[in-house]
Amino acid sequence: MLPSEDMVPEMKRRLKDATEVLDIPASAAAVLLREHRWSKEVLLEKFYNDPAKLERKHGVYYRCNPVATKKTLKMCQICYEDDLPKISMPCCHECCKKWWKEFYDTAISDGHS
Repeated sequence: MLPSEDMVPEMKRRLKDATEVLDIPASAAAVLLREHRWSKEVLLEKFYNDPAKLERKHGVYYRCNPVATKKTLKMCQICYEDDLPKISMPCCHECCKKWWKEFYDTAISDGHS
């Protein structure tokens, strides 16, 4: 077992290695490493057997394989306002930043955070 002062640097090193070797975003690599007890070797073996299956199982498929969004849709599909800046979720759903802020503020004020 590593001393506690060496733990974070080692985790960062493993995260960087997995991100580079697997060519996936750091957010997805972090999830996969946590699910495999930070064993890069175990993760690599399972990843190369069936990457899509592993990504789906751990909920990072769309982080690793983003779907091209339709740029022709200028209207928010939730509030139906036109030409507002949009954000895209890891699941590939989009909404305008204005709606997301209102949703987030309401959830916090209602205590559903």
